[in-house]
Amino acid sequence: MAGQVKQVVILYLSRTFHLHLLSHQFRITTLKPLIGINVDIQCSPNSSARMATIPETYIKAIIQAGGTPILLAPMPDDVLLPLLRALSGVLLIGGPDYDPGVYGEKPITEARIADGSRQDFDMRLARHALADSNMRILGVCAGMQLLNIVRGGSLIQDIPSELPETKVSHVNPDSEKQELHWHQVQFDETSKLAAIFGKGKIQAVSAHHQAIRNLGDSLRTSAHAPDGIIEAVEIPERQFALGVQWHPERDPEGSARLFNSFVLGGLESAA
Repeated sequence: MAGQVKQVVILYLSRTFHLHLLSHQFRITTLKPLIGINVDIQCSPNSSARMATIPETYIKAIIQAGGTPILLAPMPDDVLLPLLRALSGVLLIGGPDYDPGVYGEKPITEARIADGSRQDFDMRLARHALADSNMRILGVCAGMQLLNIVRGGSLIQDIPSELPETKVSHVNPDSEKQELHWHQVQFDETSKLAAIFGKGKIQAVSAHHQAIRNLGDSLRTSAHAPDGIIEAVEIPERQFALGVQWHPERDPEGSARLFNSFVLGGLESAA
């Protein structure tokens, strides 16, 4: 475990930081892909301090797949853009809801809006990552929704209230229990996910109350839940640009092929 922890790198950046030199030296030393991961921003319950937080499961998934995680807290573009040039991929994590105002709607009662600084940074991060055709991108849960939003798509703000007829629970119906909640996900047979997993369907860990309503530009639906909810999207012309509505980081054994393909690049890396 100690050896794994040492692989986690947090860069304290300043405007005078010699990023290119450090990146070059780091790549020679580790020979591991650098994967940027955004973080959540929360207020400390005991003070006015704001904290950058991330579930450890995301970090472990990247390390297990052979990558080196780089945590990306909100930062200005003049710091972010040089850093992105050193990365092989960007993982967009789950979390609170993005403000529906960005896709032209008012938030409903059930919305749990993300911190404003996180939303601003995440939008910029996703757009910059998408602008680099060689950047590998994986969006998880809210991260998939983020990819859809920045491509001009919209969301169902709350599945239970907007689609009460659905027979699929997308979040644990017993909110007091911490048990993982699963449901089936069916892949489109020609999708990258079907090729990565080598099968047509999986059981996936689900914990979301929002979903894609209108698909964003250049995105293709690559998986559905049994009730028709979009569970995955991809950009077909890119090597790896996927979004999944479920939480693969909470199922490390079942999701190893997905993270291997993301971190190492190419479907041949999935096995």
